[in-house]
Amino acid sequence: EKTIATMRLLSAITLNSSILQKQDLLLMSILKSVQITITHGRCVETAFTLACYGMLCALVNNKKEAYRFGELGRKIENTYSSDVSVAPTICVVATFCLHWQEGPHELRSILLQGFRDGYEVGDVQWSILNGVAMI
Repeated sequence: EKTIATMRLLSAITLNSSILQKQDLLLMSILKSVQITITHGRCVETAFTLACYGMLCALVNNKKEAYRFGELGRKIENTYSSDVSVAPTICVVATFCLHWQEGPHELRSILLQGFRDGYEVGDVQWSILNGVAMI
């Protein structure tokens, strides 16, 4: 339970540091989340962590690893119950990890899933971010 709470906090830090353009905090929160996942095993927040790690790979132009970690995040997310929002992971994966290998129609379909999921579970922020990414 403590590990899950820590992962949730780090996910929030990841989002806010990206919005505030605090690259050092963004990097620290993602890498700490990866470290916790390696040490304690996966939980529902691991999907977002791996998507964000894929984003880091994309930012250093490692497209193959970005795609691999993005897909791994999506697969892990599908193993958890439907009451957890997949919108954050979908948004990060579609906008940073998949667009080199997936066509625009496929990306739009993925982002639409994130938009709908965020809306259905009340995750308005990520629903909107998925919607904006579709434009």
